[in-house]
Amino acid sequence: MKIQEQYTVNMLITMVKAPLHISRISFLISVVLVALLMRLGLVGFVGQIRGTQMYEPLQIAKNITTGYGFSLHWQYESSIPERHKLMEEVSAPPYGTTFIPPIVPYIYSSIITIMGWNDTTLFVIMIVQAFIGALLPFFVYYATLQFFDDTASRYAAILSLLYFPVAMTAITFSGSVLYSLFGVALLWSIGKMRHAKTSTYFFAFGVVSGLLSLTRSEWYYIFFILVAIIVFYRSIFFEKPYYARKLSVAVLMFFMTTGWWTTRNYQEFGRIIPVTGHPWREMWRGFNLYSTGSGTNAQGLSIWEHRAEYEHIRKQLDAIPMDVSFEEKADQIYKNEVLTFWRQHPSESIVLMIKKIVMLWTIDIYYDKANHVLYIFPQLLLCALIFIGYVNVFHKDKRSVILWGTLFVCLSSVFSLTYILPRYQSYIFPMFLPLCGHAIQILYSKIMAMRLNP
Repeated sequence: MKIQEQYTVNMLITMVKAPLHISRISFLISVVLVALLMRLGLVGFVGQIRGTQMYEPLQIAKNITTGYGFSLHWQYESSIPERHKLMEEVSAPPYGTTFIPPIVPYIYSSIITIMGWNDTTLFVIMIVQAFIGALLPFFVYYATLQFFDDTASRYAAILSLLYFPVAMTAITFSGSVLYSLFGVALLWSIGKMRHAKTSTYFFAFGVVSGLLSLTRSEWYYIFFILVAIIVFYRSIFFEKPYYARKLSVAVLMFFMTTGWWTTRNYQEFGRIIPVTGHPWREMWRGFNLYSTGSGTNAQGLSIWEHRAEYEHIRKQLDAIPMDVSFEEKADQIYKNEVLTFWRQHPSESIVLMIKKIVMLWTIDIYYDKANHVLYIFPQLLLCALIFIGYVNVFHKDKRSVILWGTLFVCLSSVFSLTYILPRYQSYIFPMFLPLCGHAIQILYSKIMAMRLNP
């Protein structure tokens, strides 16, 4: 039995060491190819089975290509027959929307413009997403290399392959594949700024942050928190004397990257809307009598306005004229709903917030496919490794502690106020893969030390 155990241990050690003994180029090519094959396999064998789920980015993209512009009917079913018929027959109202950020719908619409609206086009979109998503291990490797060594970076890249939920984003029309890529690129740019002799990487930090904000609106505000943290801890983040003008380049590029959209929103709606203009609706989905913290299957219900349980909201929405002010007035309805819930259920609200934070960093237990091992195992594995990695750097690397601590607090705060879904986790966890790669390196070193000194 001992011989068998020894053989198993030796095999595991060999598997862990193998990726370290090939050249960097060979390693990166290998992990990118594996990532691509995984995603293409999902597109071919799972994508068609899942069917076409019309997430908002795809619907808006279709509206753009059919001449309606960046527009979308508010996501509810009217109880007024005439309005309901109009919303069914005409795919968009005669005014724009700020329902979601712009980058993903415009990418989709570009492909639809070239190929037309058909099943082949949707298949091509998934193929494009597979190729984009396959770059994640490459970005993870170089982002990790800014904070840890080559060994940790390779382990982090491998873990990006084992994290199956992020591969699934290739077959969802939600833009999730871009979220994780931009998020990891953000880490890379921050890491590069430490040794920067010029403003190049500050430039990259601003642009990447802007692109991330135009795919996930919460990053518009997280960017300024990161800037404030970097300024406050400048002696930790920079080896050379700190120059405010370099960071001002990042802020300038951020505004240049996002400004066109903010300008469009002001021209369209007459008010300043940096990215999206319905924050209270997102909060309502996480704070109501049927909420459990998840955006789906809350007590057997999906948190959408068309449910009979939310008839009172639908009636209020029906009372709003269908004009350019609709979204602003609609969001006020959700604001009143959330504030009323907080006043009437303060303890339940706090419990919901805590629950959402716990589920964000572990498992969304209300998600209908959350009982699958391909979701549970990678989530819990990365959760444990993030904790191990963070604890290990806590007294050794203040820069890592501050950066990932800030990201943890910001993301936890955002989703404690809204709600969680696995596809949100699929973009958040890759940003913490550098810590996971470092954790694997530490665990491996300790195991080897125990073998040498039994």
